[in-house]
Amino acid sequence: MVTSLFEQASLAWEQGDDKKAFELFYEAVKQGDINALLNLGYCYDEGVGTKKDKKEAMSCYKKAVQYGDLAAYTNVAIYYSSIGDFNQAKNWYLDALKKGDKDVALELAKLALNGDIKLSHTKILEYLQLVVNAKRTIEVCDSSQEEAHLLLEKNRNSIK
Repeated sequence: MVTSLFEQASLAWEQGDDKKAFELFYEAVKQGDINALLNLGYCYDEGVGTKKDKKEAMSCYKKAVQYGDLAAYTNVAIYYSSIGDFNQAKNWYLDALKKGDKDVALELAKLALNGDIKLSHTKILEYLQLVVNAKRTIEVCDSSQEEAHLLLEKNRNSIK
């Protein structure tokens, strides 16, 4: 039986009722459910059940960060990347990496390979290797590991 507002919101979202999901996530956050912050931020970020509002999204993500939500660190970093503030993105990714999110090592390596941030060749290889060697589906998602492996193979000689 679904009881919490967060669970009700998640169910509504799964069933495609974005407006109801947004309203329930909003109410859950108002009632102090910190677990709903990330999803409320996402609703604002992508316009799920509400009008897009990047400022509100960032507010939710940054509050979620205060409660230790690793995904929120990444969402903040993605936002900064989207507006071209790659140094801020790098800092948020580094914070997430320090907290244990190994998936972000791939994002840091990609920013460096694209020329958006400066990292030593050794550091790029280290980040890619970290993702490749991580425990699949436990420490990194499958797609990150596959992409890191491909980038490592493609760039091994050029980033020595």
